[in-house]
Amino acid sequence: MAFVPPGAGELNVRVTLKQPVRTETASGGFTRADTTLATRFAKVAPAKWSQKQMAMQMQQRVDLCITLRYEDAIATALLKGEAVATFTDKGGRSRTVAVKTVVDPENMGRWLELACEDGAPT
Repeated sequence: MAFVPPGAGELNVRVTLKQPVRTETASGGFTRADTTLATRFAKVAPAKWSQKQMAMQMQQRVDLCITLRYEDAIATALLKGEAVATFTDKGGRSRTVAVKTVVDPENMGRWLELACEDGAPT
């Protein structure tokens, strides 16, 4: 499917991109803190949804596509490691999604598409 750039008014969700930083503790464990990369307006759209039964429970997985204007610093940081995106959906719920892939769909440095999966990495 060909990429269609967002139209006027479609970048209407405020998204905060964060990268986890793990710091080793004295006891040999790790603590995790999130460093904010950027807060930008973006288009958030569902990409696919699936549901399956595992261990007598229904497991749901929601994949989202977040489209935002290209920034070299953001693209470079997201490509270096795991990242999460937080935003408030149209129902007023705060959501955190794990960024799985980062793509410049036109290869022209105008847009970034982030393929995301519901839930934050632990």
